[in-house]
Parts: sequence; structure tokens; C-alpha cells
Amino acid sequence: MLVISFFVRTVQQTNQQKFIVYSVKKSSAFDFIDGKQHLFLTDTSLFSDNKALSFNIQNNWFALGLRKHYALPVSDHQQLTIGHIFKKGHFVQLGNQRFVVIDPSFHKVAIPCKLKVNYLIISHSPELKISDLLHQYDPGMLIFDSSNPLYKIKKWQQQCQYLGLPSYSVPESGAFVKDI
Repeated sequence: MLVISFFVRTVQQTNQQKFIVYSVKKSSAFDFIDGKQHLFLTDTSLFSDNKALSFNIQNNWFALGLRKHYALPVSDHQQLTIGHIFKKGHFVQLGNQRFVVIDPSFHKVAIPCKLKVNYLIISHSPELKISDLLHQYDPGMLIFDSSNPLYKIKKWQQQCQYLGLPSYSVPESGAFVKDI
């Protein structure tokens, strides 16, 4: 039974694809998981805080059987491909799911048509109206991470409700975990 259990768990870990927005106070921390490897995007301050990383995140990596770690600051604009994960600037694709991180360094780019994305992640309290994002994106859901103050999240959630867009507040509801 033990061997079968180990085998089943190994197969599940090898085939997993997950997206996680961690709940780390006043920080951004995202994981894009493909099998036993993952791309971890976070604030540079969290990179250097081993205690916070260990307490909030590394136990999850162990539980998910992650072996190959690729970690970058959220603000890093390099292009990177890891298995089924593709990152370029603020855009990340995991399998067939598309993600865009909107933070204060994000700049609007003129595009001929709206980009359909599954998730828009709002980070570090950028000055924006949700309706302005809809000129550029057709999002499935907006996620507000723990780096945003609650009063702004409330304001954005009201805008989302008015526009009929689903939203999720990490500081209020805990980590966002999505199996892909």
C-alpha cells in the first residue's frame, strides 16, 4: 500500500499545474507550477527574508514536491520559458491560462484589440480604475494581492461588481490557489 501511495503521489506531482497567489502581509508572491518545477515571482524584499519565505511559502513547495525553483522579482522584465510556463514582462502563460500582473511599473501599450486573459493580478496599489483596464484586457477574474491596502481593494471590488467582473481579495480570503 505504501508503494502504491508513493507512486500515485509522484504521478500527481509530475502532472500538476497550479497557480498560487500567496497571502504574505504587504507583499506580492506568485507561483506558477508545472509538474515538479515552478516559477516564483515575488518582491525583492521577500527574496532576502528567509524567515518569511520559510514560514509562508517553502513548506508548500515541499508538500507539492517541487524540485526545480526559478525565482524572479515581480518587476523583472526578462523573457523566460520553463516547461509549459512562459513569461515576458508582466505577462505569464501557464498551459492555456494567461495572467497579467498590473503594478505601478506597468505601462499601457497600444494594442489593436483586447487581450483575453484569465487573470489580472493587481499588485502594489497602482493608480487605476478597473474600467480603464477593460480597454486593453478582457479578464476572466481580477485578483488583488496582499501588497494592496484594504481600502483600495474595497474600492476596486465595488468597481468590479458594478462591471460584472469576478474578483478575489487575498488579504481578506487567504491565498488564491487554482488547479489548471
